[in-house]
Amino acid sequence: MCGSTREAPGLLWGGVSSSGITSLAYDDSGNKLYAGTNGGGVWCYNPSDGTWSNVATIEVTTYYITCLAWGGGKLYAGCWDAGAPVGSEGMGVWCYDPSGSGTWTNTGGGVRTWRIVCLAWGDNKLYAGCIDRSLGEIAKGVWCYDPGPGPGPGTWSDTDGLYVSGCFVYSLAWDTNNSLLYAGSPNQGLFRYDPASGDPDKWTDCRLANFGITSLAYDAEHSRLCAGRSDPASVNYFGVWSHDDDDPFTIEGWADTGGGVSACNVTSLVCGAYDQYSQYLFAGTSGQGVWRLSLSDSSPTWSDTRGGVTTYGISSLAYDDAHDLLYAGTNGYGVWCYNPSTHTWSDTGGGESTSAVTSLAWGGGKLYASCKNYSGHGIGVW
Repeated sequence: MCGSTREAPGLLWGGVSSSGITSLAYDDSGNKLYAGTNGGGVWCYNPSDGTWSNVATIEVTTYYITCLAWGGGKLYAGCWDAGAPVGSEGMGVWCYDPSGSGTWTNTGGGVRTWRIVCLAWGDNKLYAGCIDRSLGEIAKGVWCYDPGPGPGPGTWSDTDGLYVSGCFVYSLAWDTNNSLLYAGSPNQGLFRYDPASGDPDKWTDCRLANFGITSLAYDAEHSRLCAGRSDPASVNYFGVWSHDDDDPFTIEGWADTGGGVSACNVTSLVCGAYDQYSQYLFAGTSGQGVWRLSLSDSSPTWSDTRGGVTTYGISSLAYDDAHDLLYAGTNGYGVWCYNPSTHTWSDTGGGESTSAVTSLAWGGGKLYASCKNYSGHGIGVW
């Protein structure tokens, strides 16, 4: 399903073929795909022999997996016990070490009874957006996990901060160029965390207060942060805004990328480079297909990629850097592939062509898609 000659897509049969897949994570060094499910464990796919194996032990096998992240040679999973009494469903973050016999460890700490909304790995640390549901919905901001050098569990600490400690954080993005973390909230704006800062409060307000952040992407080539923006109060959407890497953040520093996405609900963002002269930002929208912003132009403008996805709701995007192809997961129309060189879309077809794609992951020269059917039942990973 990748490269200039794509294989016919197929269901990766096995234990997940009828599971509801909530999240995917790829181990680049081990060349394995991990899939979190709704109460069906955590499964590992080995492309070399085409087999799935359930790596969840009795501790986590019945948990709902809310999110996954791979880092430091280990898999981290946000866990949720749907069968527990209301208010005590949160099970924090568990860590899977695939070396040896493969073991799961509860990372414990302050997040051990919380719902984990999102995870991000950066500079040998794990970051988690957390919610405490013991007394309703209590935002807990972003917590940091340091696994430490030893074999035992590491330590959790609150990143704290005036802006983020009581904030609902639904999206995280790590800037590998500058070792910075960005946190987006659905109703409180966008914030930046500098782990190396000497200030007691390491968080900076990125000056999008009172706006909702629907998606985040960092353009490393141009040192630019891009954010999908909404107004939670009016349920209006304001497309994609960008900010160059100057410090401090100012309201004047944010620029509306404008164009056809200015009123769209941007559900996903991804950067891709067709060649050394053509760098793009792609935006998946809810009902208006995929739009493209040419980052290489002196005055970047948005253009509708049109084609077969022009009226589709886009749930996820993934970019194949090796072959310069964009993949888009849709709400009910399978996975489509966009070729920037010809500006054309093609349906990847196969058994998932009428499925709702919940997430995409690229790794090892292949694309993986978790899918569900029209009735909402999981139909595994393709």
